[in-house]
Amino acid sequence: MRLLHAETFKLKSFAGDATPPYAILSHTWGEDHEEWTLERIQAWEKTGAQNGKLWSALPNKILGCCRRARKDKLSYVWIDSCCIDKKDSVELGEAINSMFNWYQKAARCYAYLSDVPNGDIPPHPSSRFRLSRWFGRGWTLQELIAPKRVEFYNASWAYLGTKSELSLVIENITGIPRHFLKGAVPLHRASVAQRMSWAAGRVTKRREDIAYCLLGLFGVHIPMIYGEGDQAFQRLQREIMTQLHDDSILAWGLGCEDAGLDHADNLGRAAMAASPNDFADSRQIVPRQKDKAPLRPMDLFGGSLRLQACIITQPTGDMFALLHCGPTDDATQVVAIPLIHAHGGASEADEEYIRPRGRKAVLLPQSIATDPMSRAVTKDIFIRKDGQPMGSMTGPTGTQLYVEESDSADIYLHDVHPAGLWDEDAGIIEIDVPTDEEIKRIVTRFRSKRAGEKDLIIVLEVEKVPSPQLKCHLLTVDPAALSLVEISKNFVLLRTRALQSQSAKIGGRWLKANFTQSPAEHNMLFLCIDECPASGTSIDIAEEMAEMKLLQNLVQINSKHHRLTNVQSKFSGQISTHAGQLRTATRDVRLVSQEIRNLEDRLTRLQAEHQSLTLSLDFHRNRINAAKRKNHHICEVLDRVLDEIGIIGDTLVEHHPQSLGADQTLEDVFYSLMDKLEDRISANADVFGLGVRMETFQRAAAYYGDLDLLRLFVWGGFKSPFGQLLPGTLHFAVRGNEATIVQFLLQNQQIDADEKDDAGRTPLSLAASYGNEAICQTLLNAPGVNPNAVDDMLRSPLWYAAESGRVGVVKLLTKCGADVALGDSMGSNPLHVASQQGHEEIVRILIAAGATGTEMDSRGRTPMSLASERGLPTIVALLSSARFGSLPCDHGGGSPLSDAFDEVNPAMIEEFQDAGPDGNKADSAEAKEEERRLEDEVERIEKEARRLSEYKAWREERERIVQYARERTERTLAVMLQHSET
Repeated sequence: MRLLHAETFKLKSFAGDATPPYAILSHTWGEDHEEWTLERIQAWEKTGAQNGKLWSALPNKILGCCRRARKDKLSYVWIDSCCIDKKDSVELGEAINSMFNWYQKAARCYAYLSDVPNGDIPPHPSSRFRLSRWFGRGWTLQELIAPKRVEFYNASWAYLGTKSELSLVIENITGIPRHFLKGAVPLHRASVAQRMSWAAGRVTKRREDIAYCLLGLFGVHIPMIYGEGDQAFQRLQREIMTQLHDDSILAWGLGCEDAGLDHADNLGRAAMAASPNDFADSRQIVPRQKDKAPLRPMDLFGGSLRLQACIITQPTGDMFALLHCGPTDDATQVVAIPLIHAHGGASEADEEYIRPRGRKAVLLPQSIATDPMSRAVTKDIFIRKDGQPMGSMTGPTGTQLYVEESDSADIYLHDVHPAGLWDEDAGIIEIDVPTDEEIKRIVTRFRSKRAGEKDLIIVLEVEKVPSPQLKCHLLTVDPAALSLVEISKNFVLLRTRALQSQSAKIGGRWLKANFTQSPAEHNMLFLCIDECPASGTSIDIAEEMAEMKLLQNLVQINSKHHRLTNVQSKFSGQISTHAGQLRTATRDVRLVSQEIRNLEDRLTRLQAEHQSLTLSLDFHRNRINAAKRKNHHICEVLDRVLDEIGIIGDTLVEHHPQSLGADQTLEDVFYSLMDKLEDRISANADVFGLGVRMETFQRAAAYYGDLDLLRLFVWGGFKSPFGQLLPGTLHFAVRGNEATIVQFLLQNQQIDADEKDDAGRTPLSLAASYGNEAICQTLLNAPGVNPNAVDDMLRSPLWYAAESGRVGVVKLLTKCGADVALGDSMGSNPLHVASQQGHEEIVRILIAAGATGTEMDSRGRTPMSLASERGLPTIVALLSSARFGSLPCDHGGGSPLSDAFDEVNPAMIEEFQDAGPDGNKADSAEAKEEERRLEDEVERIEKEARRLSEYKAWREERERIVQYARERTERTLAVMLQHSET
């Protein structure tokens, strides 16, 4: 193997394992004078070009290949144009037979596409990559498949992608499946037909190279004989047959058109394909599993292809050999190739066949081999590979009919069925002599050279009785009326008068067929159509067949009518007998139906009673189970109450002696408070949640300010849930604006002053939102309270106070160090919401506390922008007079102040101009603030009055509730004792 050094450009030969890693170039050849051959490289070396002065003389493909190899740290490259001595036939043959292996072992393969410009995108449907000459050359097929890695480069050696990266595009261009391109499936798994189809449409400079470029693809070797032309491809196929034994090598000539005997395409008459183009439609053909191994593999013997195959003969006379291969998408079909007997005879003992011209291979169902109508037989056959002309097929069992054109008749032979018996160029029809009692029928169509005339149909029949006899029948038909296949199938339907017709009328002349025998050859006949006198009646075969079909239909109708008449007479007596039986059965059915309806009604009543009893039983069972559960629960509660009642009494007397009045027990107070609270909870289920639980009682006690009951929960000394404060109690005290309860709860060590509810809000956030300054002050005085604690929306207590307009709370929070710049999840800080809601006093407080007014929210809006959007000129003036320094521009490119004056209406501008030096109407703002404070005070007084009224009513009902609690306890104890005795 001769390699080119990538830096010195010197050639060096290597043998076997001594070959170093190398890169290999795949390219398309230009004109011979443009390529740098071995001789030209060697001459270039002798000129002293190694000094670097003449390197620019090298072509771009060689320079780019060497440059790319050096980047890949490879010292040598192989380029077919300059690394093979093509004058040495031995070296050339060795190189061609080894080329697939060389590409396979290369460390890199560079595919140089000289006709693809810069900027081309291979996946694009209209890319130049898809139209490159490289994909249409024969040699580049193995250069694409053999290497593990192929890198594509354009004319400027710009990288386009690898074979793997562009596999989908390459598959669309070449038809080679991606799994073979990527090496996921070994190449030998592809059938011979598939591999041949990949080469279809590819071209080479020399005709022999279309065969030599495929050697590596099939792993075979043949000598190189330039000058033999297409014979090289025949030698390649013979070598493949010898080594691979794949029936798909015969699956050429498949096409989308019908392969019937009337087809006239010329595909040649040899056993093997003429070129890879014959496999263009065989890309999906794969081998089929054979039922058993053939006794003799496919081979060449005595000028013929010998193989074992299943031969079928269809009712139309078409004959096919079934191959062990078929399409990948339908496992029930196999490839069938057309055959005719090589000799005139049609005996099953005849083993020599010809693949006829004008007939393509077809796909047939595999089950046809077991169909009796197909007369299938499996045997060894010989298919002639040399394509002998039809005229050379002579023998004692066949006759050749030469059709001579007649000037007087002015007609010519247009078509023959079966088409495989007609050599159109020679004007010969091969007549097979039957070997049994069957009749061989050949239908010919002669067409007039005069427009508007009918066709002449001549039907030739050959039968052996006991010596071969030839019969002839002449008929006419319109050119477009019937095909020869239809005539052949329906010819037996014709009447005797049609079968005896020896002349026919075409136009205004009568014609007849004259047969003469060659004096030199007994099996050679001549047919000539001549004019004759008028005789008899000219029969149109289309009209005759239509009449015969009508007669057949009439006969069938008469036959059916006769059968129906017989059936009617046969069953008329039975009908009368069965009519009486039917009347009796109908009466019995009515009686039975009535009895069934009665039984159904009774069943319905019983089912209703059963359902009622079932429901009653379930109801009583549920009551019994509920009583059992209640009895068990009462026993448990009684035990726990008796154990703890002493502890509760001691604790209550110690911590809250005023809760017990004269002659009152702990039970009296506890039941009284719980019953009253239960009514409030039920009336406000939307506040406390559904169900009356201990957690609900604690929250309600905190919400309504019931300090007595709350102390029982805290100091009662009960086991869980008594004796501890449950989550959310402090939040409900804040919601009820109960400052006393809040102060009481904060004294308990179990309380977390910064506890968060489901929305993440702390008690301080709730108090700030409600505007309760006393509760806010109490919470801020509690240890560990964070004035900047945020909820799930990142909103702080100061944010809620500013948004709700709570001036006093805002002052309190700012004094306690609340962060005025702390924004929520949308970037909106307290100054944003105060400006947007028009809370002028709060805006002043926040500015005084250090709010800059320059921050923007997530939508790029400043406080001044928000005020201007809402039409609040007082706030705009207040913010503008605060002198925040350089005001930033929002996302729209304008400053807040400019946006304010751009967006407000004229009335707003006048109001702004009429404002005082501070940009607001002080008197109006102070009046509104005073009015708001008065409204809050009135609301607080009304609430206090309601609480005092409720407390007085509670005191009045105290004695009655205590008495009720005592009576209920006694009743409960009595019930429990009764259950215990039971």
